[in-house]
Amino acid sequence: AVADGAERREQSDKSGRPSRVDFLAAGNGENGGCLLSVGKKLFERRSDNGANEFYENKNCWLNELDFELKSFDQHLFEFPVTFPPTYPFSEDCQAPGAATDYMATRLPGWCDRVLCSHSARRALLCPPDQPTQYAVLGLDDCLGDHKP
Repeated sequence: AVADGAERREQSDKSGRPSRVDFLAAGNGENGGCLLSVGKKLFERRSDNGANEFYENKNCWLNELDFELKSFDQHLFEFPVTFPPTYPFSEDCQAPGAATDYMATRLPGWCDRVLCSHSARRALLCPPDQPTQYAVLGLDDCLGDHKP
């Protein structure tokens, strides 16, 4: 999905171990069109949507990769995830757009999630005029577990 049809180029460290993988757009040759770079403490996605792709598209395509909870469906419940990934947001609160920018250190993901038993779910359901909200606090503010 992220790099379909891309050419894979590996870089190795001094000992010959892979240290970085770049995915280049097909037909762009050796130096152009890098779509994605992955390495130790590196996840850098380049797209037409810019750096905010994960924030703006919320969970559209990343949700396909979120399958860990399926093993627990009979025992645990989570309300639908309709908010953008919550980690790792930029730690530079002074930078323009800091509230919606992610660091290029790892794939954005949903780390702060609420799971409950099916009986607890019934207790959490609110009347239709005040539906249960499962979202991010301070969505447009620069805050998080590593920020002031």
